[in-house]
This record gives sequence, C-alpha cells and structure tokens, in this order.
Amino acid sequence: MAKLQADAETALAKILTKPQQTRVLQIQLRQEGPMAVTKPAIQKKLNMSDDQIAQIEMILGQREATQQELRNAGREMFTAFRTPDGRPLDREAMTAKMQDPQFKSQMEKMRKNAEQQRTQLEDTTIAMIGKTLTKKQHQNFQKMQGPPFDVAKLSRNYDPAAAAKEKEQAEAAKEEANSKKSSSSKKKSSTRTKRST
Repeated sequence: MAKLQADAETALAKILTKPQQTRVLQIQLRQEGPMAVTKPAIQKKLNMSDDQIAQIEMILGQREATQQELRNAGREMFTAFRTPDGRPLDREAMTAKMQDPQFKSQMEKMRKNAEQQRTQLEDTTIAMIGKTLTKKQHQNFQKMQGPPFDVAKLSRNYDPAAAAKEKEQAEAAKEEANSKKSSSSKKKSSTRTKRST
C-alpha cells in the first residue's frame, strides 16, 4: 500500500502544480480524519514522541483484537444457513428461511447491532488517539488539513443537486429554530414587562 501511494504521489507530482499537490494532501487528511495520525509520515510532521507512537500502536492493536472478535461474532450469523451437521442449506430450505418474518427480524437486529459495534469501536479508537496528542499537535494537525472541504463530494454517490437541497433544508430548519427562539424570548420579555407593571 505504501509503495502504491508513493507511486500515485509521484504520478500526481508530474501532473499537478505544487499548490494543487498541497491541496490534494490536505483533502486526503480531511478524509482520513484523526486516523491519519497513525501514519509514520504524519507522526514525524507532528513531532510525536516515541511514547506517543507506542501508545497509538497499542490502541491500534486493541482495535484489531476487537475487530477480530466482531468478525468471529459475525460468522455466527451464517451458522443459521447450515444444517446441524454443518452442511450448507439447500436452495429451497434457504429460501424458506429467508422468507420467515421472525428470522428476517432476527438477522436485521444482528446486522444493526454489528454496525453499531463497529461505529462505536471507530469512535472509541479515534477518541483514544486524540488523547495521545498535545494541544499544539492538535492545532498543527488542523492546520495541515487546510481550509474546510466537504469530503462527501468525494463519494461515488455524491449528487450535487441532492446535497444543495439538503443544505437548503438544514438552513431553513436552522432559521425556523432561531425565529422560534426569538419569538419565545420576546414572549417571555413581554410577560415579564406585564408582571412588573
């Protein structure tokens, strides 16, 4: 992976100007988020100590162990598609099982639980990595990411029209909340005035 990335950076260096290369790296850091701090090149730029690097390696080791446990638990889901002696179900038996509402509900519950555990693991890992950095390192890492950029634009499924509509709705909801807050505070103020008179 490191060689592939180095080759890609070399190829980009032949195409992009220096400021463009810098911006691409900034956007890449924004996309990776705090997990970028696990890379030796970023650790060097942040002037991280050996102790900090060792802490991060330990955190990543714990994460890997937990991920393995989650994978093992996930494999248990597939035992439902096997006969008691371990052979795969035939097509007819599998179709019948997949149409059973109780089984569907159970599988959906297991899927959501696994997804929640993965998200929680990532959040915990990122929080623990964040705690290894000093305040100055946090600030430097923020500077390394450059100006804000909407990383959602990098998704294959990104739809500019849908994103614009979503942004409009969010702004409208915010304005509505602010106007409600404003009218609520005016009512309270007028109630206080009436009471005092």
